[in-house]
Amino acid sequence: MADTDAQTLNWDTTTLCPIEIPFGLQLGFRHDAELVRTFIETLPDVDSAVEITANSNTRATNVFAGSDYVDTTNDASTLRLFTWRKEFDSATVIFHVFPLHLAIGEIRLRGVSATNATLLDEQILTHSETVLLTAYESFIAFLNKAENLCGNASTQFDTATSKPKIYWPSRTLMLDQSALSETGRAEVIEDWLKDTHRPQDAKKINEGLLKESMTWLKYVVIAPQPQDYRIETMVLAQYCYTAQEKCNQELRQAIEWAFSGDKRKLENEVQRAKRALEKSRVMAKLHGVSVNESLRHLTRVKRRLIQDIFACWEYDRLVQNGQSMLDLCTDKIQESNSRQAKISAYKTEYILMGISLFTVLEFFFFVTQFSREAMANPTLDHNDGGPSSFLTLIADFPADLMFLSGVLFAAIIFWFYWRAKG
Repeated sequence: MADTDAQTLNWDTTTLCPIEIPFGLQLGFRHDAELVRTFIETLPDVDSAVEITANSNTRATNVFAGSDYVDTTNDASTLRLFTWRKEFDSATVIFHVFPLHLAIGEIRLRGVSATNATLLDEQILTHSETVLLTAYESFIAFLNKAENLCGNASTQFDTATSKPKIYWPSRTLMLDQSALSETGRAEVIEDWLKDTHRPQDAKKINEGLLKESMTWLKYVVIAPQPQDYRIETMVLAQYCYTAQEKCNQELRQAIEWAFSGDKRKLENEVQRAKRALEKSRVMAKLHGVSVNESLRHLTRVKRRLIQDIFACWEYDRLVQNGQSMLDLCTDKIQESNSRQAKISAYKTEYILMGISLFTVLEFFFFVTQFSREAMANPTLDHNDGGPSSFLTLIADFPADLMFLSGVLFAAIIFWFYWRAKG
């Protein structure tokens, strides 16, 4: 046991961590929209570290060039917008940039030395954090430059944010098949995977029966390739999961704001809460649509792997939580619309009622004025055969009495209206 503890092994590892970045697409723009593609295609001119992932169907030049399923060995489409790479002496950092202000940071470390799984994990996390933060500063500088040179209506930048928000890191041991026979490797792999969803994968890997174990936070990949489909699948899985978490968080915050505070909020506060609910709902629905379309365009091997990953992560439950909040948002928006319609109806009714009451008062004033003019000018009723007894009576009433009579009559009408509404 002492010999095993004393032996130092070198490991190549890959750390993947979702990061909230100050760049994304405006709500409503698809990743393959024309404006988005125009923006992305100009990025290599801004920085040579940018790499654009071409869809497989663009390589077809015959009558089937528009088909999504010409090339079965590559993804027909991808949610990823582009990648940005920075090289270090013993590490490579790649930012996989996605639409919802999210990127997946891929940190490839070479020759990490450790004697056991615990120390190895600590070394990976420490080195990954150091190179990631250093690379992030250069990445922000690139985004600033891209915003100034080629930003358009489809893009959204907030480069004032300098410190990255990192969600959670996953760590992958990248091993050649021949390395499994080295003394001490098997024990480290078993310890590495002991708290994952399938710890029994360690035995199968050590026996050469399994090429990867990718279930929960700590992974092992055997015989990795430069663009390994397993890492690419995990990048997509982490984006889908993190973006769904972000959508759920936005929905939760919008719901809390809509339900918090005084129930009788001011109209502008109600409208702000309603807009927040609607925006969060649209973002969540669009993300769900994008994920479903992306999974449809994956190769069969990637689709099978990502379904296995999602099953281990209980991704369906996360989506279901989001759907429950979407339903709550819809109910709250409908309640807000109903309340707003009711308030508008009340306002309209009271305005019309006020106009009616003023019309009653105006009628009393008109009768008083006309009766007095008729008495003062006999020519106004020369066709009546004599002065009108009614107009004579009204003309004799004091103006204050007529005004009070009009007010009283208007008050009686309002009382009947109030009783009818009550």
